[in-house]
Amino acid sequence: MLIGKNIKLREVRDEDIRLFWKWKNDPHYYDFFYELIPISWQQQLNWTSKILNDPNEIIFSIALNDSNDSCLGTVGFQHIDRRNRKAEWGRWIIGDKGRAPRGAGKEVECLMLEYGFEHLGLNKLYCEVLTTNEKVVSLHKRFGFVEEGLFREHVFKQGKFVDILFLALYSKRYFEIRDDIKKLAGQIQ
Repeated sequence: MLIGKNIKLREVRDEDIRLFWKWKNDPHYYDFFYELIPISWQQQLNWTSKILNDPNEIIFSIALNDSNDSCLGTVGFQHIDRRNRKAEWGRWIIGDKGRAPRGAGKEVECLMLEYGFEHLGLNKLYCEVLTTNEKVVSLHKRFGFVEEGLFREHVFKQGKFVDILFLALYSKRYFEIRDDIKKLAGQIQ
């Protein structure tokens, strides 16, 4: 478990899976994912089982750091390449925004960067973000991610092709700005 000031990243529990399924099928969240296909309950169970049993995938439930402990969202790393010390950052959604404290996204970002670089010993974290998802692009950049590429017309969304930004952060840079990251996330004064 990773514990921040207001948020913690904990193990995925059975009751969380139903929430993941609900969020995955909510049209509001389609704007942030590549596909527009609602999934069945069985597909959700299969997907969750695959991830939880794959050593190259890590998924956390985002929860309040209090006694309630109920799931607010999910975040994870996929395609973990231990030999080359890199992983893809993704599957991040705060589905219950009404209960999430202000700054929850920053806190999740800080905890995940700490986990990736300080616990997994990664050299590189990378992600693909729809250029239309300006809030997430901006958040990653504030935490030190840089643009490494642009995939033009990479995804077909709502009747048009959308560009994808490829962003990355390296361990050397992370350790140079770690205190700034923690301040930005409200983890230290």
